[in-house]
Amino acid sequence: PIAATQYYGFRNQTTQDKNYRRGYMIVFTKLLGKNIAFVNTHLTYRMQDKKLRQAQLKEILRKARTQRRGRPLFVVGDLNAASTKEDSGLVPAFKSIAKLAGFTNMALVDTYRLLNPFEAGHTWSDSNDLALLEKEPSRRTDFILILQNGQFQPLGSQVVLDEPWYELPYRYLSDHYGVYSEFPLNS
Repeated sequence: PIAATQYYGFRNQTTQDKNYRRGYMIVFTKLLGKNIAFVNTHLTYRMQDKKLRQAQLKEILRKARTQRRGRPLFVVGDLNAASTKEDSGLVPAFKSIAKLAGFTNMALVDTYRLLNPFEAGHTWSDSNDLALLEKEPSRRTDFILILQNGQFQPLGSQVVLDEPWYELPYRYLSDHYGVYSEFPLNS
């Protein structure tokens, strides 16, 4: 059951983002007696806004730090950070951003990359007819991160909804594919 939710608009946004009211929602839940905090977000999308995405993620973590009260913290959503060599600057910064937000001895762990270190795992793909119109390179922009010091280990993680659904007017459900990670309930 969900115990509480709270939405926060980003303090730092581009003019374009203000039209979309970008922000994040923190959800507190209890699962098998364990309190867990989830944050769902959609960070700014323009490729040139690397520093802004870092500031937005740091804002999320600072707010979550004041509210999580020892709960495991999952940060999920469209981070618009490319998980490639031509990285947007956010992925390698996960650990340092966690420290800047006040978390010591903890890191943001990319659950997909942890279990699939050599797979691209694209969630934005030019083979998706809804994404193809944007003419941007294929990359992974969607993440399931966990802020931790090793206590939660995912059992599996994969890209999902990456197969066409032919009965729809467009072949795919979204311009992004999903990411699915599974965790043991006794972690």
